[in-house]
Amino acid sequence: MSTTILQLRQQESTDVVQNGVYQTTLNHPIELEEGDVVQVKAVYLDTVADVIELTEDEEVTMEAMIYVQNYNLDQKYPYKVGGSANLRVYQGDPALRTPDERGDNQLWFMSQAHTNTVATNWNVPKLNIRPINTTSDTKRFGDISLEFEFTPITPNAKPIKNSVHIKSFIDRRWQQHNPHDLGISCTGTAQGPTLRLLTTPADLANAGIAEVSWEPYQTLIKVGEWQIEPQRFPISFRIPRGTYTPSEIAQLITDSVNELQYSGNVSTTYGGSAQTYPEIPTQTEWPSMNPWLQTVLRNVKELHGVSTDSKQIFVNAQVDYGGAKGGGKMYFDYDVTKMTGEYVKIPTASGDPAYRPPLDKFLGTNQFSMEFDIDENKIKMTQMHFPLYVNDTTDSTLVENGFPGVAFNEATSGSDFVAAGGLATAYSGICFSSLSPGWFWDTLGFGNATVNPIKNTKMNYPTFAAGNTPTGDNSYTLSAIVGENTTAAYEGLDLPVIHSNAYAFTTPAATQFGRYSVPRQNPHDGKDVYVSTTDVESIFSSNTLNDTIADEGYFLVDVSSNFRQNLIGGKLGAEGGLVTSRDTQSIVNRYYTSGSFTSDQGAGSIIYEHVGEPQMLSNFGVRVRNPNGGFVSDTVLKEKNAVFLEVIKQPKTPTVAK
Repeated sequence: MSTTILQLRQQESTDVVQNGVYQTTLNHPIELEEGDVVQVKAVYLDTVADVIELTEDEEVTMEAMIYVQNYNLDQKYPYKVGGSANLRVYQGDPALRTPDERGDNQLWFMSQAHTNTVATNWNVPKLNIRPINTTSDTKRFGDISLEFEFTPITPNAKPIKNSVHIKSFIDRRWQQHNPHDLGISCTGTAQGPTLRLLTTPADLANAGIAEVSWEPYQTLIKVGEWQIEPQRFPISFRIPRGTYTPSEIAQLITDSVNELQYSGNVSTTYGGSAQTYPEIPTQTEWPSMNPWLQTVLRNVKELHGVSTDSKQIFVNAQVDYGGAKGGGKMYFDYDVTKMTGEYVKIPTASGDPAYRPPLDKFLGTNQFSMEFDIDENKIKMTQMHFPLYVNDTTDSTLVENGFPGVAFNEATSGSDFVAAGGLATAYSGICFSSLSPGWFWDTLGFGNATVNPIKNTKMNYPTFAAGNTPTGDNSYTLSAIVGENTTAAYEGLDLPVIHSNAYAFTTPAATQFGRYSVPRQNPHDGKDVYVSTTDVESIFSSNTLNDTIADEGYFLVDVSSNFRQNLIGGKLGAEGGLVTSRDTQSIVNRYYTSGSFTSDQGAGSIIYEHVGEPQMLSNFGVRVRNPNGGFVSDTVLKEKNAVFLEVIKQPKTPTVAK
């Protein structure tokens, strides 16, 4: 008696229909003779990787940048003191845009302007990557989030970590993709920046990367010139060690982020003005203490606390902004003096209130949420923006009857300002500049959801006036895209449709239907059309995950070749007959263990004994099926599947010559 083991491995197959359904052809056929036995020796099914397993507590950091969508809601505001005025001042020149102009609907990013006072600060905009294999046309490298540690050049900054996702590329084409964006400005020495790569050599090797270098691109930043840096707001929390399904990890992250009193107690009472900086209120407690929901005055005060040289500005940082000056070259700021001028502590005239707070504005997002989409089998970020609130009442009431929505805003454009369509889909929001640790977010499928601000343009700061142009790049651009790295209201075809019997099928003209636009007495001036919608354009994970551990107790493993079995079910099939299978060779117990495969060591094998003429075994078709006969979804079964067949040949009876 002799035994032969046949390995039927999906990753060695050239004919894969889907995971668990593939063909295997033997290099050397096996002859099956009468009395020979075939049975499944072992089955290994790749049902792992759909849980997130933490062997120890993990510190997770999500670093966000804040933007505002620039449309006419904020162009002017009714002041109690001094009448209407423009809240936003563009490029240090109030005449550059009048209060009645209507914004440009673009995303302008919250930034910090300061003078560089150190001779050893560096700009490192890009990096090179060399793969281990530089000749293959089939193998790929990358698909990894590189992690760095550095100290920003902003005054009194502390060391931070930053992640940059590198996409997957074919090995042989590596030079076509260098350099990759890095976008780091950091402290250093006269010899170079103190920038450290935290990704281990082992992780680089697993991603097929031999070397990461940025020396060819690092440049010293000139002393005495203004520098424009995006403001970064990290939130960190600890995830306890354990095993989590995609739904559990999404809910845990959502709960960890959504804490109003994240860094201290909250208060809606604004105090008086400090003597040192008269435009800054004295309080240390604000309506929100979460880093992702800032206010103008809170941020201005915090910047002053770091350095009197630090200024809050908002930059037209989108790389495709266009216009005469282009992305990263213009800014606006808020007239903080007029905003704090609203503050009244003691009545100053008959009829004045006993207390009136300064005018302040929220910045960032008022919600953050992640959830698992059971239809797409993906985790998604459903909201990381502050929606527009529409259907509000007149300015004289505080009744809360607003709903999330959009504004049809015919934006102003010109030689400098470039209008982005006619729709404002958010008031403000965030996008991520870093997500760490990189392996964790790569596992969830959000490693590529970060935005890299690259210092690659010159801004005349503080005004357009000649003489303010820096010698080196002092401002930045980036690419924030709704649905890829930030969220906003969904721009569906149904948005402009009036849902009313009286005015159905007509367009919502702002001057005709007060119900669908803000009344003219409102400071929004009645020119925009506001429509409520709860639809959001979410950010979907790049990974497909299985959130269901097991809904039935077994798999059926079919192996088709020259041998046949009969598996008869008790349920009527589509044709009215019994559900049968002539190829089922094994029944595999569906037992999930974190970190291991679903396997069977032949316990469920159906033994086949060959009878009749000899047959050649050369080609095998493997199909892993659910109990109902359907194929197993790729969200449940991955690609590392293998079936081992055992062929036991009976000893031949010796023939005796006559």
